Amino acid sequence: MKPLKQRGVTLIELMLGIALLGIIATLALPSFTAFLDRSRLQGAIQALDADLQWARSEAVKRNAVIRVEFTPGLPWRYSLRDAANTEIKHVEGSAFHKTTMDALALGGGNALWLQPNRGAVTTPAGLPLDSRVVFQSAQGRVACVQFNQLGRTQLCSPAGATHLMGVTECAC
Repeated sequence: MKPLKQRGVTLIELMLGIALLGIIATLALPSFTAFLDRSRLQGAIQALDADLQWARSEAVKRNAVIRVEFTPGLPWRYSLRDAANTEIKHVEGSAFHKTTMDALALGGGNALWLQPNRGAVTTPAGLPLDSRVVFQSAQGRVACVQFNQLGRTQLCSPAGATHLMGVTECAC
């Protein structure tokens, strides 16, 4: 009679495997939370960048002013409105968990106007405007979206800050 081959694992081997898995997960958790934090911040600035570019093209296409209104803090939001004050689109900060919109440099207001002539950025009074919106993550990372008078945007983060992919250094 042939001896039976042993199949499977013993309880001790199973417990050792689970313990090793727990140790590896504990070591990886800080890196994973930092990755999530950077991803949420990058997602917020990229969403605003894309929406500003879209709004700029809509202003030119419709030959009408598109207004972008910002509500900073937590929860933050921004909305795009046409000349008739109809909301075209809005984005809620809750989509970017624990990311805040901290500072606005919009010429003293909470909105900017994208003009139909080349998508230029102005104040409500029609004055040219260089602006920025600053975002901060839950772990204190900072990034901003800067836009010049012509409506061109730049994603950046302060010098010495944690690097985000595709983001240049600036003094935001």
